[in-house]
Amino acid sequence: MGVETYKHKFENQRVEVLNLQDYLKLKFPDREQDEREHISNFIRELNLYSKYRTLDEIERMVQATWDAFLNLERDISMKHTAIGTIRTILDLFDDDFRRDRGYFDQHVESYAQYRALIKETPVEETSKPANLRRRRSELNPIDYSDFES
Repeated sequence: MGVETYKHKFENQRVEVLNLQDYLKLKFPDREQDEREHISNFIRELNLYSKYRTLDEIERMVQATWDAFLNLERDISMKHTAIGTIRTILDLFDDDFRRDRGYFDQHVESYAQYRALIKETPVEETSKPANLRRRRSELNPIDYSDFES
């Protein structure tokens, strides 16, 4: 799928089972693809513990965190499924997500070395209370070169 086709297909798309499933197959073709039940469970976590709602937001986070994730995965000698990849990237990228889903204390020290590899993204100011603010990028353009044919 070419860059423009990818961009058109996923730009501003809300995270839902079918389009997330399509995104995962395209983004991570070499990883085991998860069953719809696992994708649905992840979307519930995403809705409960983060403010990421579109595939653009997920893609920006993946791009910012990809090097950190690959280093972590290499060090633990385990290849994640597609959803496991996104969930681990979220855990690395977003302290609130990790803490709210109950993994903060377990992984905070071990993730520190990998978090240093995350590319900087601007923090969006929101009108939501401070405890609901999440890191996300509206300014970093998505690099669609991974999806060129």
